[in-house]
Amino acid sequence: MRAILLAIAALAATAPGHAAERAVTIARIDGSAPVSNGKPLQVGQKLEAQAEIQVPSGSKVALRAVQAGNVLLIGPAVLRLESAEPELLAFELARGRLLAVLPRLRGRFALKTGNAVAAVRGTEFYVERRSGKLTHVCLCSGKIWIYDRASGELKARLNAEHHAPYDFSSGRKGLRSAPAPMVGHTDKDLAELRAL
Repeated sequence: MRAILLAIAALAATAPGHAAERAVTIARIDGSAPVSNGKPLQVGQKLEAQAEIQVPSGSKVALRAVQAGNVLLIGPAVLRLESAEPELLAFELARGRLLAVLPRLRGRFALKTGNAVAAVRGTEFYVERRSGKLTHVCLCSGKIWIYDRASGELKARLNAEHHAPYDFSSGRKGLRSAPAPMVGHTDKDLAELRAL
């Protein structure tokens, strides 16, 4: 199955002297409590690498990542924390929707959805995993490089100051993109996530 790889080179290297791991914590829970590996999560709780967060329908969970920014999961959603190393903060979105505001990013940020997204400092984006072959991405501001995961080929370099939504699909001829309407998030959502 072909998938999309969205990647961005980091602008800043990790500063020396920082801990060997970035702290990723639960910053806010709206609605029913999410679970990680079968156990309820609480505000302030630190997530360990390989933790899987399950967010119920109608609920939202905000994560705070040291030296990166904030990520909002919109349920129903399933997100795995793959790496919290200084040089790479990586997640896999197995299901659902995610909004990210990364003004303090150092190193690389990757988000896989059968795809992967890495964002540079200052980048804000929304990702909705619709199926294994279709992902909706809105670059709210910043830059994203988009790769075909099956071939590794760079397919697009997106730059935006204010919302550039696209649908990316994989098929027999590889990765294709098409402009799409903005869905699933608002400027107010971004402002609230920035202020968290």
